[in-house]
Amino acid sequence: MDKLSNKIKKIIVNLITATRLLATFAIAPIYLTYGSLVTAGLIAFFFLTDFIDGKLARAWHVESFLGSLLDSSCDKTLAISSLLTLSTVNPLFILPLLIEAGIITVNALTVKEGGNIKANMIGKAKEWLIGLGIASGFILTSPGIEESLGKSTTENLLTASAIVPAVASGITLASYCYSLYQAYKNKQEELTIEQNLADIATQKANLQVLKSKKEILEGLIDTEFYHQHKDDPIKSLLYKPKEQ
Repeated sequence: MDKLSNKIKKIIVNLITATRLLATFAIAPIYLTYGSLVTAGLIAFFFLTDFIDGKLARAWHVESFLGSLLDSSCDKTLAISSLLTLSTVNPLFILPLLIEAGIITVNALTVKEGGNIKANMIGKAKEWLIGLGIASGFILTSPGIEESLGKSTTENLLTASAIVPAVASGITLASYCYSLYQAYKNKQEELTIEQNLADIATQKANLQVLKSKKEILEGLIDTEFYHQHKDDPIKSLLYKPKEQ
């Protein structure tokens, strides 16, 4: 019964996360159909789900690699879709969009080098600043705002709505570049150690093989495995020691 209950809880948490993926494709049509204020409200709601799903996963003890990967992917696709829509109104929103693309590239390279791409505190803060910047960007482009605040004030606030997330994304990109450097450095050290090993038996003992599809799937959804390996390189999800 406990296992069934945990499975249901995991499904609920991941479905909440997945709503942000659905929102990715809905932002532009909603903006064109219902306008800026409705879009801003929905953006605020969907970014709030990022807090809700994480809170529930920790409270229910159902964290997993699948949930973590889904959460990160949905956050980025929603941000990119929203920034693309806003950039049609104000080109400044292309800046955080380009930096986000840089973060995705650096994370992909880090995984290739065997590093860990778990979100750090800087990355989490960046997601909230992007959400606030996007929501405020939509509000400031709504009809009547310029008349109420004045053209100069509205333009300054709109600029800030783009620049603040861009700065936060830039700081995050720098932190992930450092993680990439560390992953590359660790990989080179491992290669050096392996090259200097004289004992063939020791070399064989350290060999790893690719896990089966079933083992990888179990690792993706297993909470205990997540807690044991969440700070390890991503290869711990894909490889295991070779049986002698």
